[in-house]
Amino acid sequence: MKRKGYLIKGVIVLLSVLFLVGLPLQNSWGKEKEINLNLATWGPPTGAIAQGIQWYADEVVKRTGHRVKIKIFWAQSLAKQMELPHACRTGTADMVAMLPVYHPELFPFMAANMECLILWGGEIGQGIKPYRKLREEFPEVRGEFEKQNQRLLAFWEYARMDVISKKPIKGLADAQGVKMRSAGMVLSKIFKAAGFIPVTMPSTEAYDAASGGVVDALLASPETTYKFKWYEVCKYWTRTGILGSIVAYGISINLNVWNKLPTDVQEVMDRVGSELTDRYPTLLFEENKRYEKIFRDAGVKFYELPLADQEAWRKKVARSSFEDYVKKMEKTGYPNARKILQRYGELLGYKPWEYSE
Repeated sequence: MKRKGYLIKGVIVLLSVLFLVGLPLQNSWGKEKEINLNLATWGPPTGAIAQGIQWYADEVVKRTGHRVKIKIFWAQSLAKQMELPHACRTGTADMVAMLPVYHPELFPFMAANMECLILWGGEIGQGIKPYRKLREEFPEVRGEFEKQNQRLLAFWEYARMDVISKKPIKGLADAQGVKMRSAGMVLSKIFKAAGFIPVTMPSTEAYDAASGGVVDALLASPETTYKFKWYEVCKYWTRTGILGSIVAYGISINLNVWNKLPTDVQEVMDRVGSELTDRYPTLLFEENKRYEKIFRDAGVKFYELPLADQEAWRKKVARSSFEDYVKKMEKTGYPNARKILQRYGELLGYKPWEYSE
């Protein structure tokens, strides 16, 4: 009898344990502790970029059953634009949406899009597959965010870059001596070769610089022009034709924060990031059409840089920009830089090393 009683008690205990173990599996999101993350970015909560960032945050919240919460700090309210990589690396921000191409010293392979491959002239959406392929083929490319104590969750493109100015620029002859807002050493070199006088500054300072006469033209995309209202002070838009749409933006997360997240949460964040990368080109294309209507309604006039000027401009800087950047990377510890960047150029269908200047 005693043995039978012990057996019954044992069965009851076993069933109780199985019930308690199985209970969280029925609703794993709801029964676990809420995870609160902050995400810092530079721009205001308007435009295609903001829509993409907000979509990412909302989808992660939804797909984790509201277990994960992401609070977005817009307009440099948590960290200044150029400080975002540092904020993520040190943990001041759990996550950031930033422009890695502005930091070739930290993210040299993504920055190559702006530093030496920007003259490829590609359209929105055409740069996604080549960059993904490059990350698959080369561990150096995959690892550059990890070196900065970050994990890249999503990336997307900057639209083709043009010039918006206070006076018409219909050809390179009109560009001579015009002071313009640029970004980075290589872009400044590219615009200097065209005859401009480049002044490097972040996009957040460009409106005041143009309205105050510090510069008379701005390196621009539809998104940044709309977001920062540059069309209020510059009424002439020149489509350059050669400054292609490039992978420039990314959402990353601090690795220490990432490593503490449950595996299922990590999987959701990775999956949503990949989906954002895929859906962003369509979002940007539709938004750019809307932006152009806003610009035209505000009195902005559009011009196309002549094809002869485009080719003459490209020949002046394509090869030297590529060679200079390769040598710079080799000196800073990337002996395979030429191999990797030539492969990237091939994936993009652009071979600057073959140009003669």
